[in-house]
Amino acid sequence: MDVVLFFLAALLYSSVGHGGASAYLLVMSLLSFAPDTLRPTALLLNVAVSALASVTFYQNGYFSKSLFLPLILASVPCAALAARFQLNSAIFSWLLAATLGIAALRLFFPYRDQEKLREKPSNLSLSVIGAGIGTLSGLLGIGGGILLTPVLVLTRWTSVKTAAALTAPFVFLNSVAGLIGLGSERFTPASSLASLLLAVLLGACCGSWFGAKYGAARPLKIFLGMVLVIASWKMIR
Repeated sequence: MDVVLFFLAALLYSSVGHGGASAYLLVMSLLSFAPDTLRPTALLLNVAVSALASVTFYQNGYFSKSLFLPLILASVPCAALAARFQLNSAIFSWLLAATLGIAALRLFFPYRDQEKLREKPSNLSLSVIGAGIGTLSGLLGIGGGILLTPVLVLTRWTSVKTAAALTAPFVFLNSVAGLIGLGSERFTPASSLASLLLAVLLGACCGSWFGAKYGAARPLKIFLGMVLVIASWKMIR
């Protein structure tokens, strides 16, 4: 059952350029995975999924180098440094619950491509955003996609598919930075990592291809959004 849940999470999240770490953390928490395996497992799965999504969206011509560089140059060092800190369980639960809530809103209210985009923001603005998202990514063990995509689209800096093309490599590099920041002493992935990797890679192959061509399936997004809302509420009870 856990393999199916990981497959579905990768399928959906890769379709919008995300790695799915928030969903993996949710599933692992509900299935009572050992606490010290949560971040390294989620980050490793994130690396695999976002790598596939990055290639797919890049090949379809949606990537913007001028927007990407300021974001990633600020986020990667922040993610690596923040990953070195171990939050206590209460703070971790509240932050993860808030992140799941943002993810749910992202699923319930899909973005539409804007007819008229704004001018490119300053490199300073992008760097500040990247640093903030990178810090939270390192603390929680996520790639930051569910935070970056809303910023890019709601500010009308990019179209939906350009946001996905930027988010996928952003998640990939932040996840790698998070793993480096964890260090060997806290690198304890789940024992079922091999089967989970296979499940998310299969999901990512299907999801990223479909997302680049058509966009994510609406019914599946609503269902997962409901699951995330319930999970977010349970984590802070």
